[in-house]
Amino acid sequence: MSNIKTLTQNRWPGIFSSLGISVGTGKHCVCPIHGAAPHGHSFRFDDKEGNGTWICSQCGAGNGISLVMKVLNVDFKQACQEIEKIIGNVKPMKHQPETQMTAEKMREIFLTSHKIRKDDAVYKYLTKRGLSEYPHVLRCTSKCWEPETKKEQRAMLAIFSLPNSEAVTMHRTFIDNEGNKLKIDSPKKMLPTLKPMAGGAVRLFEHGEQLGIAEGIETALSVHELYKIPCWAALSAQLLESFKPPVNIKELTILQYIQCISIVFIGIVMFLLSYKLLSMRRFERMKARKLIGSHYMINFMIVPIMLMSVNPWAGILVFLPALGFIFSNIILHGTFLQPKTM
Repeated sequence: MSNIKTLTQNRWPGIFSSLGISVGTGKHCVCPIHGAAPHGHSFRFDDKEGNGTWICSQCGAGNGISLVMKVLNVDFKQACQEIEKIIGNVKPMKHQPETQMTAEKMREIFLTSHKIRKDDAVYKYLTKRGLSEYPHVLRCTSKCWEPETKKEQRAMLAIFSLPNSEAVTMHRTFIDNEGNKLKIDSPKKMLPTLKPMAGGAVRLFEHGEQLGIAEGIETALSVHELYKIPCWAALSAQLLESFKPPVNIKELTILQYIQCISIVFIGIVMFLLSYKLLSMRRFERMKARKLIGSHYMINFMIVPIMLMSVNPWAGILVFLPALGFIFSNIILHGTFLQPKTM
């Protein structure tokens, strides 16, 4: 945390976006700390010298870290920890001013878009990721203003709604005509939000009593296709933590943590196997074979589980190392876990 100022310099627009903190376009907007003001908007993000500076007529002024502390209601140490979680995925960039957002302007952007059609840019983008379902809340447009290139670009739009179903912003994934991410510093951007985003999500599918919630849109779509449950996207780790499910939900699955729990469990098992092997007072060949074979097989399950954070379909690969190891031992040695090569 000693060099947090250096690490975050010129990264604050991306940090705030990753944490679900809307700071507007550089003009006066809704304050992310106290919300809308009764006599007009009072907050402005100026990002002087890349330090995330801001000013509010009601909340005072400060830098990026102080804003994170106030919005997330945490102390300095906790704010630094939240920033360190996502700083590796945030590239340095200057604040790119965007048009101040209103409900009418957001509606205009929506009206320039259309449902995903076969062979359009968004269709290609999702198909390249192995996806085959295209919810109606995802839209395709060729006329979305992109502040880095300073011109209209193709984009996938996703409507972000609060727990009361109010749409407050749109997530934009800028892509080219072939369905590849646009080659800019930040191809994924959030429109300036009308209200604080805490508790909300991109509602990709209709739900019953069961609902899944993931961080990214592509991950949520993959979860839906793999597990056959409706899944929404929170868009950031911080928004995932603040997500408020609908009142009729009886079962909520938070997909971000499944692979983490699996890896921790596998780590414990591998530690116990290693401990048993190393604590043998007298070497027993048959027992050692079993322990080494089990350790080897489980070790190769970790990579597929880690890849589940990118695409849940990768979880299927977790069975391949085990099956390959077992079959090779049966063919070569006539045994499951006791290779006779020692």
